[in-house]
Amino acid sequence: MITRCDVQAKLDALAKPMGSLGQLEALAVELEVAGQSLTPATRPRRVILFATDHGTLLKG
Repeated sequence: MITRCDVQAKLDALAKPMGSLGQLEALAVELEVAGQSLTPATRPRRVILFATDHGTLLKG
């Protein structure tokens, strides 16, 4: 049985600062625990892009 600790250990071992993916990292933990796999199936794959500038363009 795969636990949250197993998944978090896998994510922490990746070449990135620990916890740097924020909520995306929490979602990955939930998906991997629910699917009982450290390499969850993600097919069909989709890309959703959200963007905004929150006024940063005006601030320069």
